[in-house]
Amino acid sequence: MMNFISPFDEKRKYPRVRINSPVSIIVCETHQESTGHCLDLSTSGLRITMDSPLNKGTEVFLILRSPLGLDPFCTRARVIHNEPGEKARTGLEILEVIDEDEIQRQKSSSRSMSSRSESKLSST
Repeated sequence: MMNFISPFDEKRKYPRVRINSPVSIIVCETHQESTGHCLDLSTSGLRITMDSPLNKGTEVFLILRSPLGLDPFCTRARVIHNEPGEKARTGLEILEVIDEDEIQRQKSSSRSMSSRSESKLSST
């Protein structure tokens, strides 16, 4: 269920939509994967909860799956801030909207480059 947050409740450039959607989180640099929940979304960013906070500036791929069975919303985003608590609340800036295939390509190309580097090291 989506609820719009009243523009009078906060001073933001873009209004946020409250959602409660599971989100897959993949750190761009390491491809470490985790899960969380998306709390709200706007055209410029989103807020998620997760067990372990990410460092400010970390770039991640996010995959939000719709409970209605719609295509997932996939994005590359950067951590802007964290709010401490039992479940870390993390604010992210959307850098670009991408498709899920692009995330898989990025992961595959990183793995193949890593395995080539390892084989070069072992052959020397």
